Amino acid sequence: MLNSTLISRLLNTYSGQHKYSGYINLLPIPNVEPENEIRKSIIDKVKEIVFIKENYYAEDETTLYFNSPYLANVNKDALTAVNFFISKLSECENNLVSLHSEVDDLVTKYYGINDTVSLEDLNTYAEQTPKEGVYKWSQLTKEEIRTNLANDFLSYCVGLAFGRWGTDAPKSTPVNVCIGGVIFYKDLSELARFQSQRINKSEVYDFSIGCLKLDKIEKYVGNNKLFFDYHLQRYTCSGRTSPLYWPLQVLSGSYTLWVYYHKITEQTLFICVNNFVDPELVSVNDDLVALKNKTSRNKDEEKEFGRLSDLKLELEDFRDELLRIAKFWKPDLNDGVQITAAPLWRLFQHKPWQKKLKQTWEKLEAGEYDWAHLACSIWPTRVLKKCHQDRSLAIAHEVENDLWHEVEVIKPRKKEPVLEWQPKSLSDTELNAYIQNKIQIEGLGE
Repeated sequence: MLNSTLISRLLNTYSGQHKYSGYINLLPIPNVEPENEIRKSIIDKVKEIVFIKENYYAEDETTLYFNSPYLANVNKDALTAVNFFISKLSECENNLVSLHSEVDDLVTKYYGINDTVSLEDLNTYAEQTPKEGVYKWSQLTKEEIRTNLANDFLSYCVGLAFGRWGTDAPKSTPVNVCIGGVIFYKDLSELARFQSQRINKSEVYDFSIGCLKLDKIEKYVGNNKLFFDYHLQRYTCSGRTSPLYWPLQVLSGSYTLWVYYHKITEQTLFICVNNFVDPELVSVNDDLVALKNKTSRNKDEEKEFGRLSDLKLELEDFRDELLRIAKFWKPDLNDGVQITAAPLWRLFQHKPWQKKLKQTWEKLEAGEYDWAHLACSIWPTRVLKKCHQDRSLAIAHEVENDLWHEVEVIKPRKKEPVLEWQPKSLSDTELNAYIQNKIQIEGLGE
């Protein structure tokens, strides 16, 4: 009922843009029997709307209803399945518009509104209101729908490679499996293909690569303008951007390590160095030595020597930055994606995302996010001193009992004393001693 034209019109008429729960509580609700036919019809129509939408949500990995993407469920060739999806989408959107119109009519009858002026007003308002569509798919062209279906399927294969949804890759994979939530981009392309074979969807995999006009998936996960661009778009909602798969790259983007957010720990960056970057540096050095020891090199070998020399320098810088950050990076998923990733901003070569993370890091440094666990692990002295002044921060960092206590105070117009939270009376020496002890015990920064 709250989504009906009548209720929307009422709320917008007397509350404008200043909506809050109190206005909802003021809405009159007709006192009718549970068996009232109009009431039952409204419930049935709404259930139909929910059923249609749940089917689409079950194929969207960003929702709680997710099961698997559309192309992972089809039992026909991929092109036929995509065309069927497009025609079915149009049918479902028409059904949604029709069902919402029927609900509007029923709600109007439910409230007993039948005068011509009111009905004309509601019809005019309804015409100005955007029509109900299917979340994510509405307003897309056929080509955009095909591309998104392909991206969704490949994203699903990437998630399977990382062991998302409790689906750890079998041991008999063509390459090393995910190590601590980290995968080299060439390995990720192989693992994604392997996962499509494991779920018997190799044909869908090839079709999806073709839809994106690629000859191999290695380009898809190695170029942050492709997979990560789409992933970033899918995991952005209401101004919040929260990608789960992170491409950490050398400056040129020629070497990429993918990190899965839900598996990161304090050891993740050390895993990047020890299991991936250091072995790659050894391999690059060996290749350089072999080329250097040649008495003569042809044009292609000279080009390869230059590429390897540049890659070596980039990998060394990449390694140094990873180890620099690893000294103080103690990720806590409760901080959210942006804050957790902020110290790594130099390692993301996707410019819009890098810019956002740099801004977040600067705000962290300035103390704007001192409620974050990461802030306390990097700047414990500053944050813990604030905790002694702000009880909400003390609660966030679980030091309330250390720095605050309840005391009895006499309030004006109160006969009996009442309990009030106040900071403990600690001298600067005592507070500093507490902070230093905390830093030492928990291995915090500084």
